[in-house]
Amino acid sequence: GGVRMMSGGSSGALRKIWSAIKMRGIWQPGLFVFMFGVFPNTSSVLPSFYVEKLNFTAADLSYLEVVGGLGGALGMWIYNRFCKGLDWRSYFSAVIVLAGVLNLSVLILVFSINKSWGVPDLPFAMGDTVVVDMSQTLLGFPLLMLVATIAQNGVEGSTYSLINSISDAGGTVSSSVSAQLITAFGVTLEDFSNLWKLLLLCSLLRLAALPFIPLLPEVRIVEDDDRRTRTRRSTLVITEVPNPIEVVDDEEEVPPGNDLPRKYEQKGQITDE
Repeated sequence: GGVRMMSGGSSGALRKIWSAIKMRGIWQPGLFVFMFGVFPNTSSVLPSFYVEKLNFTAADLSYLEVVGGLGGALGMWIYNRFCKGLDWRSYFSAVIVLAGVLNLSVLILVFSINKSWGVPDLPFAMGDTVVVDMSQTLLGFPLLMLVATIAQNGVEGSTYSLINSISDAGGTVSSSVSAQLITAFGVTLEDFSNLWKLLLLCSLLRLAALPFIPLLPEVRIVEDDDRRTRTRRSTLVITEVPNPIEVVDDEEEVPPGNDLPRKYEQKGQITDE
């Protein structure tokens, strides 16, 4: 009897997942997540360039990791402070272009332009790492929020895992394509003469994600927090799905540490979760 119950529960969950996948509001963002991650990058070759060409030590690389973490934290702060009221399409359009431009800053190191400015390689590389990691966080962090937003009620964990698996698949393709491009451009531990071409190509290819922006839902999230009364008002509007859903959180005062009750409004019916 227990086996039958587990089997029935599993098949029911699978049906819910399949129904969610067939929704345009799910598979379209999922396709965008895949295409966003599938483009090549130079993250695997830059450490070799720093060590072999710029003579960075292991300690220098550790400094870059530390400041990279600070850049990521800065990106999260910028998003939470200035970008939370933007819809997904406008936000990703702007940040994809911005990230593509900022990623070209490493060309200054490749051509040693920073030395003509009187800036040593390591300090400039640290500043460049902060900027690049900040832009990467501005791209990656909202993707997690997007995935959480489109997760369907009742199968949130499964939907989230599915979209993350799609993202991982895109990353695997990206790694493979990146390795092929590194070989095609003849970039080796002894020869970085074509590295600038590889960097330029990868930055331009990142812009190829722009035509897939319409796959994103038109979602706008607005949150207002009052720290003194622990209140929150948020509105989540999802259009371009078969059954538009509006989620409205009424402003309520709750004791610290408690989650706010959420009400789902769909087709005039309100249910408390």
